[in-house]
Amino acid sequence: MQAGIGASTTEVASADEVRRFKGRTLARRSDEDAMARAGRRGHHARSPEPLSTLCLRVMAECFATRPLINRVPSHQVTQLTSMLDLNLDIEVAAANIYDENYWRRKALAENWKHLEIAHHGLTWKQLYFEKKIQQLLEDFIPDEELAPESKLDDIYEEDEDDFDDEHGESKRREPSVSEEVILAHLRAGQDYVFQLNISQLLSHIDVHVLFRHLSNLSRFCLTYGVRHVGMKYDRSLFGIKMSDTTSLARCLKETHTLTTLALPSNLIDDDLLRMLMSGLVSNETVTSLDLSHNKITNHGVRLIAKLLGPKSILTSLDLSNNALHVEAGRFLGRALRRNSSLLELNLRLNRLSDEGGSLIFEGLQSNSALSILNVSCNSLGERSAQGLATALATEHSALTAVDVSCNDLSEEDGQQILQVLERECRLVSLDLRKNMLEESAAAISEIVKKVELQVKRSGMDAGAFK
Repeated sequence: MQAGIGASTTEVASADEVRRFKGRTLARRSDEDAMARAGRRGHHARSPEPLSTLCLRVMAECFATRPLINRVPSHQVTQLTSMLDLNLDIEVAAANIYDENYWRRKALAENWKHLEIAHHGLTWKQLYFEKKIQQLLEDFIPDEELAPESKLDDIYEEDEDDFDDEHGESKRREPSVSEEVILAHLRAGQDYVFQLNISQLLSHIDVHVLFRHLSNLSRFCLTYGVRHVGMKYDRSLFGIKMSDTTSLARCLKETHTLTTLALPSNLIDDDLLRMLMSGLVSNETVTSLDLSHNKITNHGVRLIAKLLGPKSILTSLDLSNNALHVEAGRFLGRALRRNSSLLELNLRLNRLSDEGGSLIFEGLQSNSALSILNVSCNSLGERSAQGLATALATEHSALTAVDVSCNDLSEEDGQQILQVLERECRLVSLDLRKNMLEESAAAISEIVKKVELQVKRSGMDAGAFK
């Protein structure tokens, strides 16, 4: 009987969790003596292995050429996979091995840190392929590409102060993998990869190759750069190219599964964004877009505003740490008036100023969808505070979390917001830190905390308090 895909997923995942909290059973002295005597007898007269075990060993040795796992009884599949070599051809292993214990062994053998199957569909097989393909792509450096070997050798020179990066991997440069190995893993993992989080892509490989093989890819996070470059920064090693943007735009037109696209820290300017928009305007699946830490200006925001029309499907937009000024606030404010899909908007670390912020809040006065807004570090002032107070006072407001920290709000501005919240408050979070507020900040915090506690106790969402 052939084991189904993920047949042992629940059992293994549950066992891993139970093992963390399972108490140790203390054996009685008499039981320990009996076990010791049995062990001594077994040492002198060890019985031969059962014939079934010998057959499984032979099958394991020949598995690379004859993967006959479908002929093994289901209760012996785990025993067989425990005997298999971890260096089996990846395409053979992916097509024939569904036992989670094998893929758990294979993932642990890679010495990756922070392995959380909860972040990978609760299956070790998915975790292995997502992490492995990410690693291969980050280490891949083709001959005579953008990144010269001499520059990379300088950056990754080994010393005694080596440390692990945020992914739990050494910063020492690994030998570059071959393109054939990458393609083999893409073919093998095409049914098991749902997300990729790539923090460096020195090869600038055509992303269309990834999308063509990974038909289930739903979350794609990509940054073109080099980790741990330190003082040996070289501009040519960072940022997305025009050819990369063209290829990605083509993928966005063709994909039917991608829902989250994150392109942070890629030095994307308005020209590159224009290329990317040619794919985004034709896309009908992406609901979350992250373009943070780039070089987008007001002109770029005017293009992005087209994604927030009446037929928009975007639910999350992150434009933090770009070069947005007053006009960007004007474009976004107009778009928010007629938008009914966007739930989360992040504009922190920009240059909207008080006028740009007021235009954002003016648009929110006609919006009944947005629930999370971050406009911290934008030099907002009196006009923005008035706009926020008016937006919160509207009956159809959906705002539940607002961050206006690190701005220029005065005590009078805080009092204005406090008066609205004293009448009716639906917010569960309002960050006012690093402003020029005194008594009003404490009073507002007390009101918001009460609402937050009510929401937690009732198990209802903030919309129930309308």
